[in-house]
Amino acid sequence: MAFAIKNAFIIPMTSNNSMFIKSGTITVEDGTITDIGPSEKIEIPRGFDVIDGTNKIVIPGMINCHTHAAMTLFRNYADDVPLKEWLEKYIWPAEAKLTPELIYLGAKLAAIEAARFGVTVLNSMYLTEKMEAKAFSEVGIRGLVGEGIFSWIADKAFQRTKELIETWHHAEDDLIRVSIDPHAPYTCDPEVLQKVRELTNNYREKYEKPPLIHIHLAETKDEWKNIQASMEKWETNGIAIKEELKNAEGPVDYLNKLGFLTPNDTDESDVIAAHVVAVTAKEKKILAEKKVRIAHNPISNLKLGSGIAPVPEYLKMNIPVGLGTDGPTLTPLDMIESAKMVALLFKGLHNNPTLITAYDALKMATIDAARVLGWNDKIGSLEKGKDADIVLIDLKKPHLTPIFNPISHVIYSVRSSDVSDVFVKGKKIVENGTILNISVEDLLEKVNQNISIFLE
Repeated sequence: MAFAIKNAFIIPMTSNNSMFIKSGTITVEDGTITDIGPSEKIEIPRGFDVIDGTNKIVIPGMINCHTHAAMTLFRNYADDVPLKEWLEKYIWPAEAKLTPELIYLGAKLAAIEAARFGVTVLNSMYLTEKMEAKAFSEVGIRGLVGEGIFSWIADKAFQRTKELIETWHHAEDDLIRVSIDPHAPYTCDPEVLQKVRELTNNYREKYEKPPLIHIHLAETKDEWKNIQASMEKWETNGIAIKEELKNAEGPVDYLNKLGFLTPNDTDESDVIAAHVVAVTAKEKKILAEKKVRIAHNPISNLKLGSGIAPVPEYLKMNIPVGLGTDGPTLTPLDMIESAKMVALLFKGLHNNPTLITAYDALKMATIDAARVLGWNDKIGSLEKGKDADIVLIDLKKPHLTPIFNPISHVIYSVRSSDVSDVFVKGKKIVENGTILNISVEDLLEKVNQNISIFLE
């Protein structure tokens, strides 16, 4: 498909300043952006379909750096409780009842929700991940998927991870990629974490873009205590724990002493660390030195009372930070909502309205998120030669009139329901707010028919 979007507000996300094109045109052919710039300077080739971009804002497809997609099935299943209680009392018992078909339905529901919100990539850690990969590919969004690894199911999880990589890594014209996903340092013993590192290193020789690691890290102030408690259980089960690990300052220092944070052949980490809320000064330096990639989940962390990650410090230290929502059981898969939250949160927390500007927040949902996922060579910004992951936002709304700065508009005024059209690699998957080629009504009916098992 060859097309052009003409006379739109375009936010390319290619500059470190607040750059936008007031009346711009972007041309796309064979899934790739072929030209972009002010409309008077762009010649639209003959035969291209032309989309009128008047009263539209055009941004790159937004990227969710951390979620658990199929947990749409547990939306608001358990609220207003701390993380440990939420997991152990409610979520893990419910997940024990899941079937592959239910995971597929939940992931498809998530993919549709995300697409309609202008989110074109989900980085999802869950179970039976081949079902999430299948669901994402059918809807047409991108996915970075990984099988959750826990010590008590490690053998099965590693086998599923290897099968997932062989089948899905770079599949569907590279719309689907695979990561290696140990759940957390308190649910994965040192031997499992070392096996994750070894497996990841082995794949670096096979793929130009090898699988990354995706892990929950330093999510709460109690996490180090939870790791120490787990160490006692692991030692009882015959797993030797070195003294230097026991004497770590916290979860980040622990993983660093374990040699987990970076591959053997580079100082740049291949670890996507979700949350990273509670860290010491020493651990912040480790994160910066190793260039660990952080997936910040502001709304989830607030809802669970987990705390607030020191994101302004991370940015000053040049630590890569992208935005995530966490599982949809906690928050919608709404990156505009998350970007607005991160733009507002630190202004109020530090009494400083200059912290995390609208442009900073949008970067964390687009190009910086792409960097965190290792996909920035293809997506995250609108520029010639990149894949055409494009979102159109309809401005013909009372709450979006008038418009002066489209970047501020997206963060502070736009709602996810204002997304009108979405393209992934040049293929339109949402038109006028409606998902294409999927019967949403049928899917909703199937989901509602199958959730009764969680009420038993």
